[in-house]
Amino acid sequence: MDLDSATLSSREQGGSSRWMSPELFEPRMFGVKDNRRTKASDCYALGMTVYEVLTVQVPFPLLCKEVVITNVLYLGNRPKRPEGVEGKWFTDDIWSILGRCWKPKPSDRPSIEDVLKHLEEASMSWTPLPLLIEDGPQQPESSWWNTSELSVPVRSRMREWSPSVR
Repeated sequence: MDLDSATLSSREQGGSSRWMSPELFEPRMFGVKDNRRTKASDCYALGMTVYEVLTVQVPFPLLCKEVVITNVLYLGNRPKRPEGVEGKWFTDDIWSILGRCWKPKPSDRPSIEDVLKHLEEASMSWTPLPLLIEDGPQQPESSWWNTSELSVPVRSRMREWSPSVR
């Protein structure tokens, strides 16, 4: 997909629809006076940007901008949590903070400072989720796979699907 055709410049339309919060499209629907950007709309966009960085894809990559707007605005859809290899970066903590960034009501979203604090805390304790294939985990040569270095909860979860993990 051509990124230029997938986004709108902020000069032309007031923002890029894939990263814009729902109230920027229909302010009255969300009890907002106008479609000016706010700290809450920036929080929504930050959540989409984190999602983009971790997936290496724009939000809603298979949808045209009009369908993105309909899905976000009227259906309340948000990106789905990636699974398997694509989801290895999305720990429960990170996915939780992204969900808070994407709350429909602007006043329910956290402050940018709160998001950054949570992301920093999550990054300090982050352990990549194991890569799964049909027959079990892939065991790359890198040292992160050494289960003795993984946190206890991760080792416990790994034992559930792979008895060879000690």
